[in-house]
Amino acid sequence: MRTKVVTRNKLSHLIGIACVLFACPAIGLCQAPVIYPGGLVSAATFTTGGLTGDGIAPGSIATLLGANFATDIYIPDPLLFPTQLGGTSVTVGGIAAYFIYLSPNQINFQMPWEVSGPTEVVVTTPGGSSAPYRITAEDAFGVFAQGTAGCGAAAALNPASINSPSNSISPGGLLSLYGTGLFPLVPVPPDGMPAPSLPLGAYTGAPGSTTFDVNGPSSVNIWVGAAPGLVGVNQINVWVPQDAREGCAVPLLVSTGANGYSKPVTISIHRGGGFCSDSPEAGYGQIEWVKTVTQGAGTTGETDAVTISLQASPGKQKPSAPAFVKDAPPTILHQNFGPECPVPGYRSLDAGAITVHGPGLAATPALPAGLGPPESGQVAGLLEYRADLASGAIQAGSYSVAATGGADVGAFLSDVRIGAGINITTPLVPGTVLDRQVPFVVNWTGGDATAWVTLKLVVHYGTYDEYCVVAAPVSDGSVIMSPSGLSALPAGPVDIELDLESVKRKPLTAPGLSLGGEHTWKYVYTFEGVTLN
Repeated sequence: MRTKVVTRNKLSHLIGIACVLFACPAIGLCQAPVIYPGGLVSAATFTTGGLTGDGIAPGSIATLLGANFATDIYIPDPLLFPTQLGGTSVTVGGIAAYFIYLSPNQINFQMPWEVSGPTEVVVTTPGGSSAPYRITAEDAFGVFAQGTAGCGAAAALNPASINSPSNSISPGGLLSLYGTGLFPLVPVPPDGMPAPSLPLGAYTGAPGSTTFDVNGPSSVNIWVGAAPGLVGVNQINVWVPQDAREGCAVPLLVSTGANGYSKPVTISIHRGGGFCSDSPEAGYGQIEWVKTVTQGAGTTGETDAVTISLQASPGKQKPSAPAFVKDAPPTILHQNFGPECPVPGYRSLDAGAITVHGPGLAATPALPAGLGPPESGQVAGLLEYRADLASGAIQAGSYSVAATGGADVGAFLSDVRIGAGINITTPLVPGTVLDRQVPFVVNWTGGDATAWVTLKLVVHYGTYDEYCVVAAPVSDGSVIMSPSGLSALPAGPVDIELDLESVKRKPLTAPGLSLGGEHTWKYVYTFEGVTLN
């Protein structure tokens, strides 16, 4: 098997390595090529994204995984990318795509700039053509990483060097991140051609921001666009916040446009630059009792559960308590659901055997379960303790959680008094239509006197939710979403969610939890099948 490799500059070589997932032995081309299910992904993240969840951006570098693509490995000259390589070609919506890498089981290519919306990808060899593979061509950004599957250290530049544990960036420094998937750009370089430095290809979508550490400080992306001299590669310049934590693997999450967050890749941060050092580990615990009542076409029901989340990471900070402000204007928020990566130093703590107790509730074990997004903050591999209870198990009364103690957290007993739920009197049945020009009012009776009701209008996208929020004390008996809040969301399907939770937070203390924790409760009332017009 032959391999043609062309020397590149350091950054281009780093990105090139990040794009190549594997190489397989030579095979014949007597069989038609096959694209594996889920085998068309971003070359940066090895996932799809965007509003639909299956998006690959026009102009970006994409990766195809399958079989019978070629008999050899080919790496073309990065200044002369071809549309045919070793007798193999790729079309997207009937448009020939430019090759960046070809092997028997993997193809890296640039998505044509001209495609948009739902489209089909076809691989053709002397052995025939693959079945069309359907995707959506749309804005879907991801950062290149030096690890596998789009995880690990980011392809990032400090002002004068590649970011690494021996070349950390200082808080307050300018960081350049490299990825693929931003669309649209102006001007658009021709397919297969490096982006020019004059004029720079600027991203014309929402610039977004970069969050340093999970739930850490964020900084607005100051320049976003095409990386000069590279094909299909994007560059984001961002200032590292002065209060960003130091460490050798600080995760960062990039948001652009309306796509939620990218995978959490890592960078090295150390004040003054140079060699990094990790902050001391800190642990925090959260116990939450949640009753969820859902009403909608075919989904009406109730779930009751308690979760015990005991997490630790370098430099972890105690989360801020939720702030409830009467008559505050509506706020737009986002909640991300992936994708995930493992991050060094982030781990879940062992507290031994845990049981939960309550009125009419026999001692019930809480068992380890996977902690998924958004609670995980997109860090893969974390666990929580969870007990799924019978419908009606959570009601007004005293409840407790007991742990025998384990390798990380000592024995503890924590109790909380759960307040009464509310009775919602506003009819919210499937088929309800909300007028964005008319205030939306939800009324209720009852409820715990110390609690607040938060009204959320939730729009679901492929990888995240967008919602508008207002809140009122339970004693008000109603909450109002103004037309300004309603108009901030797009017309179409929307879920109505009301969360009832107490302002008072019961502290959680246990050996091994250096930051302590909190013990809380919540009632969640969700109404599906509603339309916003």
